[in-house]
Amino acid sequence: MSLSRRESGARSSACPRTTFTAAECHPLLRESRDAFSVVRVKLLWLSSLVLCLSTAACGSNGSSGTGASGGNGSGGAAPIASDFDEAPGANTYFGLEESNWVGSSFHAPRAGTQLFASGNGSPSAFEDLGLMKDLGGKVANQTYKVSFYMVQPDDGQASVELSDFKRLRIGGPAGTLQWTATPTSSGPGQWVQWQGTYTPAPSDVGGPFVFDALFDLASKHSVGLDGPMVAEPE
Repeated sequence: MSLSRRESGARSSACPRTTFTAAECHPLLRESRDAFSVVRVKLLWLSSLVLCLSTAACGSNGSSGTGASGGNGSGGAAPIASDFDEAPGANTYFGLEESNWVGSSFHAPRAGTQLFASGNGSPSAFEDLGLMKDLGGKVANQTYKVSFYMVQPDDGQASVELSDFKRLRIGGPAGTLQWTATPTSSGPGQWVQWQGTYTPAPSDVGGPFVFDALFDLASKHSVGLDGPMVAEPE
């Protein structure tokens, strides 16, 4: 079975730093010194305008830019996509081991060079098998669409189903994950994509994404897991 440097505005070449005041230099403010109050009001207006432009505080929508998210509303949340090979990323095994990472000599991977697979040819079920793998990235306070790929790697055996899983998640250790599409693989080479929605708990935010699966493998059943393993902000 996982933004901008802002220029403050160059000084206008039409008004170089000289002994003239801004009122004398700017054509709109060339008022008589006898009308000092008018000049003073216009100077205050001009100063406000220059400050506004230099800080980008007066854009047409009242915003100083699109923010770290590039305007996508995700608050800077970044997607992850893993090939789901043995490396990189730490692995923790439950009743399985490193040898369950297999390559194309056993079955063609969906992504990368390996898939994680196991089969049960015995008359009894194997319980509490699984894998927890670090996928990297950083969880943001954002809902994610998550997905990975499943296959039945062995001829003559049935594929596992969602009901066989005691635990299945992409994300942090808490939060909620609702699986919305879990089709069944019909045989070797028939990769199917499982999809869901992950909503982080506050304790998940800032931590890495992990793939965490614990399942029972019934007699004459097999399972193959692979990427791309994706978490994409909604």
